Amino acid sequence: MRLSSRAFLAGLVVVVLVLGLRVPARAWCVGGAPPALDGDNDGLNDIQERFFGTDPNNPDTDGNGVLDGDEDNDHDGIANKDEPTIFSLEGFVDPFAPRTRNVALVIEGTNLFPHFVGSINRINFIQTRQLIWNSQRRKLNKRVRLYLRMPWSRAQRLVGKLEVETAVGDTNLLSFERMNCPGGGAQVMGAAIVNLKTRLKGTTYHLSYVAIGGCNLIVREGKRARTRVRLRDHDILLRVPYGGIQVLPTRVMIPAHDTAKSDPIYPYSDDINVGDPISIVTDFGQSNTVTVDPPIADLRIPTEDLGEDHDQDGLTSDLELQIGTDPLAYDTDHDKLSDGQEIERGTDPLDPDTNGDGLFDGDE
Repeated sequence: MRLSSRAFLAGLVVVVLVLGLRVPARAWCVGGAPPALDGDNDGLNDIQERFFGTDPNNPDTDGNGVLDGDEDNDHDGIANKDEPTIFSLEGFVDPFAPRTRNVALVIEGTNLFPHFVGSINRINFIQTRQLIWNSQRRKLNKRVRLYLRMPWSRAQRLVGKLEVETAVGDTNLLSFERMNCPGGGAQVMGAAIVNLKTRLKGTTYHLSYVAIGGCNLIVREGKRARTRVRLRDHDILLRVPYGGIQVLPTRVMIPAHDTAKSDPIYPYSDDINVGDPISIVTDFGQSNTVTVDPPIADLRIPTEDLGEDHDQDGLTSDLELQIGTDPLAYDTDHDKLSDGQEIERGTDPLDPDTNGDGLFDGDE
């Protein structure tokens, strides 16, 4: 398969085919198939604009004074920006799954389980008529994610265009294409900024992340995924529960700008900018180094989704926004305690050394 260098870098960040599994080309881990920018600032990224038939360069396509994201094109009482939409597909061999069902299919977007807990969705491969049922009651499924595990024999039949049929309507279509991910050590295929916006209690929050994609980016450590992100002058150690937004075997996502307090025992800044070098270090050694690309995706967390714990740190995302921790980072201040553990223990989740004694809070 031939892609331009720009499309290749933008697309393969999370596009992986392990041992021949078909997975999507030109899809982002959390941002969709490029372009997924919201250039006209109407609440819809370009994937959604194409789905609803609106103009990505005009915030009010029909000129009626209502932003395209606030319109209700299908007249079902749900604004376009809150309709179920899928942005990305991933397929990989899951190191945390039993070998009989160790192929994972991950679909991410918005409002994939609308309105009620326990709803069941049909995941429909249009071209091959392969149907999969999935319930929100399963541990790793959220409004923003459908996570399926299946045997290799089933995974081989999942090809072509895919949509998710929800309780309030069907999503857009994304397609699978073959790409190869060799075994062995970590290989970074690309890294870029992903911007995220959400609104809570009248306040708009703008967050920025670096999404790193490639092969074999994590190793298993009990029930946790572990990896190191290597920046120019220091490493960031990630040890997080498996299945959160932050890490998958094909993806590592970290905040682009550090919100934690400065501290003598943690003197480094995690502020990452376009052009900065970045790589991954696992037990197999260091990967190749890439530089961070400009933003390729503008995403929005719908208000209804903020009641979830997206990073599995024990705090819902709406609470994290209010107290200042990062809703997509398990351990905002890198002190070896999750943000939720810090709240339980009375330490500061934004200060790695709450009592100033020279020890990380997690080492106390």
